[in-house]
Amino acid sequence: MPTPRSGPQRCRRKFLRFFPGGFRDETYIDWERDYKWAAHERWNEELGPKEFRSLLRAGGYAELARRAVAIESRTNLLFSFEMAIRDAVKSPAGARAFANSPA
Repeated sequence: MPTPRSGPQRCRRKFLRFFPGGFRDETYIDWERDYKWAAHERWNEELGPKEFRSLLRAGGYAELARRAVAIESRTNLLFSFEMAIRDAVKSPAGARAFANSPA
């Protein structure tokens, strides 16, 4: 059983200091949840399973990568070092590798 000073317990206490209502806290929803959910909805609209497969079958790797980068660029879903994806998908080979990556 974790002690109150253990990493997870310490993190939980810190989280609850900022967001006393936990994951239902209005500030948490405003700062952390709403924009991420909006990105999820946008992904489903622009790159849902049917559209994703259609682009993939048509060889639309660059378009698929462009849409993914456009969605990500409006959020902070990726850490800064992960944002190299923008450069990685510029080439046709990079876009193709991205589009064909396992989920």
